[in-house]
This record gives sequence, structure tokens and C-alpha cells, in this order.
Amino acid sequence: MKAEICRNENDKEAIVQTLTEQLSKILRIDLSEACSSAAYAIMVDGQIIAEDSMGKHPNHRGTYNVGSISKVYCAVAVMQLVEKGILDLDRPVYEYLPRFTMPDKRYKRITLRHCLSHSCSLPGTQWRWLAAGRPREDYYEEVYRFLSHSALHSTPGDFSVYCNDGFTLAEMVVAQVTGMEYGEYCKEYITEPIGAYSSRQSSQRNKVYPHTAIVGMPEESIGPEGAGGIGTTMSDLCKFGQLFLIQNEIISEESKQEINKKQGATFLKEDAYSTHYGLGWDSVAMPHTEYDLGSGVLDKGGGTAQFSSRLVVIPKYHAVLAISATLDCGCDVKEEILQLFAIAMMERGINIWTRCQQIPQQIKETYEGLYLSSGNFFRLTMQGPRADVIRVDSRGGSQNLYTNLLFDGTKLIWKPNDAFDLTEHDGKQYLMGVVHERHYPVGVKAEGCRCEALTEEWKARLGKEYIIANVFYDDIVGSSQFNGIRLTSMPEVPELLIASFTAEARKKTLPYFEVPLTPYIDGTYSEVLACGALQLPYHAGRDLLNLYFEEKDGIGFCYSSGYLYQDVTSLQSYRGQGFTDSQLNQIYVLDQGLEKLPDIPEGRRILIFNEKLSVIYDSLLEDSFTAVQAGYISLI
Repeated sequence: MKAEICRNENDKEAIVQTLTEQLSKILRIDLSEACSSAAYAIMVDGQIIAEDSMGKHPNHRGTYNVGSISKVYCAVAVMQLVEKGILDLDRPVYEYLPRFTMPDKRYKRITLRHCLSHSCSLPGTQWRWLAAGRPREDYYEEVYRFLSHSALHSTPGDFSVYCNDGFTLAEMVVAQVTGMEYGEYCKEYITEPIGAYSSRQSSQRNKVYPHTAIVGMPEESIGPEGAGGIGTTMSDLCKFGQLFLIQNEIISEESKQEINKKQGATFLKEDAYSTHYGLGWDSVAMPHTEYDLGSGVLDKGGGTAQFSSRLVVIPKYHAVLAISATLDCGCDVKEEILQLFAIAMMERGINIWTRCQQIPQQIKETYEGLYLSSGNFFRLTMQGPRADVIRVDSRGGSQNLYTNLLFDGTKLIWKPNDAFDLTEHDGKQYLMGVVHERHYPVGVKAEGCRCEALTEEWKARLGKEYIIANVFYDDIVGSSQFNGIRLTSMPEVPELLIASFTAEARKKTLPYFEVPLTPYIDGTYSEVLACGALQLPYHAGRDLLNLYFEEKDGIGFCYSSGYLYQDVTSLQSYRGQGFTDSQLNQIYVLDQGLEKLPDIPEGRRILIFNEKLSVIYDSLLEDSFTAVQAGYISLI
């Protein structure tokens, strides 16, 4: 029996791990390269089915500031005290806080219900101590002083405007009537009893769990704890969300009904958001056009100076979704976590998308993979109904091009009038672009481009680098687009050569122009000439280039499209050599760096290359020269 239990647990862990890998792969695509840290967790039926952290500094056991999600904790704290008869939602707040006063006498109408439903009419946010590098000091004194010099913007209860100040007052009421620090109260009566040991207010942070911050910034402490002070792991945030799906001893069913009821107010009949405020929740009936989420979806976002977070509770699927990311991640956390959940549900055989379908396994197996075109290589990945087209190169680089394509049953939809299609011809698979229903070829799957294996002679050229050697005085193309060549290959098509051209360092979007080549010309082998290996119509098959290799006086050269390239291993070190009248550029290795440029005669030119063979200085363009430690110098 113990062995069977252990085996079942191992199976569950394997399933969670597999799903997590699938979901994390998608989230990584959507995060910016600058992303410091992001984390998510998905709970279904009380069990975590996927959980991960990623970015430059993933924090798998660490906490994230979830900002205004803290407002729901505050609502729970208040309702616990309502259940005990200590508080009354509709009693004026000033009766609990004798020191609370404002010049605007309407403040005496403010109730806890107003505070928790954003209808208290307070200014909005007391900014001092909103976010700091250390816990707040004498915070309530600051609040009393701030409110004593403030007025209401309207009569309490008239309409709802998102307001942090109301939750600060609610926090202060909890502390006043219990005689406890607010953070201590939340720990003792909410988070510790449910085993959410990482979930603490800024003043009570659990040092066992390392806290996350944007790279280069200090840890962030939030002053208004009732409005935004919670730091937590995503799995512990799910434990809190689970309280709203099951009966529990933390919060009664009656109190949950009150919290989850529409409590917001508006004077605009078209306003469909303000009325959806619950007590703490942004929305207690969140609709969504892309997903069938059912009724009663609870949604709360949280933003701080460093984080964007989301908590979503979906009763129809007994699910809790939690995500938090540093602001440098550049993603919409709500849409990200909903899509990850939708893909997770599809893996369980449930399609919650309203307009998309799962990509059939046969299509995935047939078309997923590397696609080649002239100048660009693309990797097509598929998961659930989603596909992504990522630009890749033979040097290990990648760049998002077309992400979050959704399968509608026939095509991969990117934008309303832009899509991708998949087709097969003569045993080869093709990626097609579709604009206004017109198709054009984008690339051919690499596996369909196989030819005869490379000979040892061609294999010996792999990895070699060649630098442009015949740039003329006022040449723009050679100095900007085709600075150097490296011969490489890719695992999917080891029979093909990849000519990887470097561009000047200014060109950030397309660092390498890459072309697949073959030394078999119409089936005939060549020892010195490699030609384009693709047969693609339209723009995808243009500029395939040819490479022709030869040796002169023991030095290796390569010709391509009118330019001559020299094997960098044949270059001498630069020791101040001057300009000559040679027809070729005089190129030297800067193995001792270069602090100062030599004098440049009229009608002559200097190019400085970095070690990757990209031009970083061009005297023709009057670049500002900065000393270099290594690279190449070309005297033209």
C-alpha cells in the first residue's frame, strides 16, 4: 500500500512538472529580456497543478509584493470582526477612530462599507510612505495629519472611485478595536491558520522567504498595508483565494456572500465597471470575451512601484490563479495567467476558449519545428490552441516576431487581418503568411531541405570567420550590412551550410543575416562553390547569395555578391602600420587594443570592428571613437 501511495504521488509530481514546463515555456516567450522576476501558480480543486518562477533572478521560494490584492485580506479581516459583533459595516468610521477628523464634515458619513467598496469619497492615496526601502514609521500619525488637511470629493456612497485611503482607514479600525498591529492580526487570524507562512504585511515579513525586487533596486516596503502591503509566494496566495471556494473556519459563508456581492455605485448608466466592486475585489462578476469562465468570477489586481500582480478565483472550475511580475517584465499579468489557465484546462480535455480550438496533435507533429528562409530562420512552437513564431539564428540568438497566434480551426490568427497558415507540397511543409485572405510563403520546414552530407573538406570550414576586405572609400553597403561571415550549421539540417553575416553594431533588430547553402549545384558536388539551398517564391527566397572559396599565397578568401572576405586567422597584429596603395583593405588584429586612431589622409577611411566582426566605428560617418580593447582595424 505504501509503495502504491508513493507511486501515485510520484505520478502527480510528474504531471505537475510536465504541465509547468509547458506553461513556463509560453510565459518566457511573453516576458521581456529585461525581466527581473516573475512567478505564477495555478490551483484546481485545492491542488497546485503548476507553479514556477523565472526571469533574470527567479525566486522559487521567495515573496512578491502583490499590492492592492491586499485589499481583499483587509476585507476578510473586517468581516471576521463583523462576525464577532465587534464591527458594523454601516457604522461611521469616526466612531471607531476618535482622532479621525476632516475639515469636510461629510466625513462623519463614511462607513466601513464605503471604505471597502471604494465609495468613501476620500482623496485617494496618502503618498508618503506608500513605497519605501524600509518599513513605515509613525504611519498612522501621517494619515491623521493628511486627512485633517483634506476634503472629500463627493458625498460618501454617491459613487465609487478606486481609493487606497479607504482601506487605510479600515486597517486602522482593525488595529484600534483589536489592540494589535494590523500586520500581526492578519498573520495570526488569516495567513498562519491556512498555512500561508510566506504571506505577510511589510512590517511582519517572514525572513525565511527571500523577497523579490527589480534588479538594481532595493526591496520595497508598502506603507498602507491594508491597501497594498502583502508580500507572498504565489502558491500561498492561491491558498488565500481558495478560502472563497470552500467552507472554512477563517471566513463564514455569510461574510463571503457580503464580500462577493456587487457593492459599487455609479451615476453613469453605461458604467459597467464601478458597480462590480465587491468588498476589496475589483470585480465580483468578471466577464471575458475570450474565455468561458462562468459566473461569479472574483478578480483583483495589484500594482506597486516594482510589481504587477493578479488574483483570480473561478468557481466554475474550482480554480485559483495567482501571478506577479516585476514591472520590467513588460506583460499583461491578467491576460497571461488566464491564458496559462486555459491551456492547462485544455490539457485536461476542457476547452474554455470561446473562439479558439486546440491545435490537433497531427498538425503539431507535422509542422512544429525550424523553418528556413533567406535571411531569417523561424522556430514554430505550438501548445494548446497557441502558436509562436520566434526568429532564431545559428549562433543561439532568438527574437520574438509573432507571438500568441491562436488556432481558429483553420489558421493561426495573429491580428484581425493577419494570420499564418500551414501547407504541404511535394513532401515539404511550408509556413504561409495570410494578409486580407491572400497567402504568401514565409519559410520551408528545415527537415524538408536535406541534401547530400557535407564532405570533410566543407566540414573543415565550419566555424571559420571571414572579414570584409574590399570596402571602397564611400561604400555604404559593405560597411553596414555584410561586415563578416561565419560558416555554421544547425542540428535540424546538418547537411546544409549556414552563412551567417554580421551587420554593423547599430543594427539592433537583425544582428545576423543568415542563408542556408549547399555545395551540390543541381546535384553536382563542388569543392569551392556553395549556392542557395532554398526554393521559395516571393520574398522568402530572395538574396540567397553564393560563397566561392579560394586560396592565394596561403591565405583563405571567400567571395560573395561582389565582396571579398579574408580568413581572420591570416591577419597580422596591428602595430601602427600605415595606409598603402593595395587594392584590398589593410586589415589587422587589435590584440593590444587601440587607444587612439592613426591620422587619416584625405580620401582614406578607417573601420573598426569588434570581435564579432561588426563595425563599431566608421570614419566616413564621423563616428565618435572610443578606445577598444580588442577587435580589428581596416585601413581603406
